[in-house]
Amino acid sequence: MIKQIETYDIQHKTEYLKTVTVYLENMMDAKKTSGELFIHRNTLRQRIQKIISDWDIDFSDSISMINLLIAIKSTLVCSFYSSDLKNDQGNLRNRA
Repeated sequence: MIKQIETYDIQHKTEYLKTVTVYLENMMDAKKTSGELFIHRNTLRQRIQKIISDWDIDFSDSISMINLLIAIKSTLVCSFYSSDLKNDQGNLRNRA
């Protein structure tokens, strides 16, 4: 699901993955999340509704939300280390 949202964001120049991440980090506090994202609360509500409808995410299930946030963070960490590893390999080739 995370890759689907990420792909959608890239194709449509949206920020749904960032929105859901910040929303979960802020424990689904709309005021805090909209402030952090610098968007109106109605815009946040529209994004959340889109996320719910398109990716069938149930924000009322707290265990699923914890698992989703862990999965998002894990994906980000893996992406970071993957790109870092590629950069290191490129630097090694340039030195040889």
